[in-house]
Amino acid sequence: MVYKTNVITFITAFALLCILVFVLPADPNASEAENRNMTELPQLSIDNVMSGKYMDDLESYLSDSIAYRTLFVEFSFAAERLYGVSMGGATFVMLDDEDLGLGIIPIDSGLAPASDTAASPEVDAGLTQATDPAMSTPADSAATHSHQNNRVNTSMPFSVDVHFSSDAVLYNGYRYSRSASASFAGALESYRESLPESVRIFTLLVPTRVEFMAERYSAEFPSQANAISGINSMLSPGIRTVDAYSMLAARAANEYLYFRTDHHWTTLGAYYAYLAFAETAGLPAVTIDNYIEHSVPNFIGSLARGTTNSDILDSPDTIYYYQIDTGVTFSQKLFYLPQERDRASYGLFLGGDRAIIDFTSSNSNGKTLVVVKSSQANAFIPWVAPNYERIVVVDPRHYTDGIIELIKELGAVDLLFLNGMNATSYDEYARILMEAK
Repeated sequence: MVYKTNVITFITAFALLCILVFVLPADPNASEAENRNMTELPQLSIDNVMSGKYMDDLESYLSDSIAYRTLFVEFSFAAERLYGVSMGGATFVMLDDEDLGLGIIPIDSGLAPASDTAASPEVDAGLTQATDPAMSTPADSAATHSHQNNRVNTSMPFSVDVHFSSDAVLYNGYRYSRSASASFAGALESYRESLPESVRIFTLLVPTRVEFMAERYSAEFPSQANAISGINSMLSPGIRTVDAYSMLAARAANEYLYFRTDHHWTTLGAYYAYLAFAETAGLPAVTIDNYIEHSVPNFIGSLARGTTNSDILDSPDTIYYYQIDTGVTFSQKLFYLPQERDRASYGLFLGGDRAIIDFTSSNSNGKTLVVVKSSQANAFIPWVAPNYERIVVVDPRHYTDGIIELIKELGAVDLLFLNGMNATSYDEYARILMEAK
């Protein structure tokens, strides 16, 4: 009798699962609620099947395609709060580090595409002029955006975490892989060997937040300082390494360098990395007192996607961005502002991840920078843009026309590989770099 009951229960549960996945439509709100693109049906091929990638991707697809997914996620969070015991402090979020390395932040569907957002150089200093109903200019959005109408005063606090709560700090881990680190270094060396000596090559690796957290959190994971040093030691002198780590480590305890609800750094974290890059590249850094600080409140990032945790929802992040005030202008909009408060996203920087962004500045010094990047670079680009006449931003996850040929056509350029440390944790990202080459 027990056996029969178990069989009936299994068949019923399996039938219900099939209905939720294959019969009922996928949850249309899941992508927006979780701040990511949902997994598509994987392509069936012998290589994918033999490597196990097909089954992994299929499992992700079935999970993402379930009907009422948002409701199930909300129920899960409610159950955790009802039955779990919270000791306070930061919360570890188990996300797929491979997805983090490859980039889970999509282009915001509410943003105008690149072809519709290009502005003439005299329009502004990198601030968007809205061309989409979902976008707004600062003048139209005083209720949403807090603006200071003067330059940053460096003697005063700036980029402050105004909603800070120790119970609203989320973090993801870091996975070290010797083989993946070697593959990443090998990919960069392959670019160096394929490019003329007139191309100056740089690499900048961005550590994750957990590296700078209290020892009770960071001690669980490998040292990213050692990992960065190890990767850099595999590179020849023809690739210049940018020490952003030291800049961040010296300030992480007291300044708002990482979001609490998102796996990216803040604009301020990217600024200190920019100073490190400018020093390595021999560029005159434009200091922060030459900028006007703006803020967009109520940002709930990737680490809190789908959450109903009131501690987090009541203490959202604030996205700060900085508009240059020296007269330098750009042909591409660098910031995209949401009209509604609940639409704030990391897509504010450059409009999200796109295959290629090619723009110029009014700084006619003849210098060109090519940035091959993961999404950490999006907050970095506006800082470095005034130092070059032309900036070409390439995302190897989406670009398919050949990065080497692109650079050769541009001539003597600076080439910067800017990636988060999670990108070096999986061989997959090195493979993407090589395929985009």
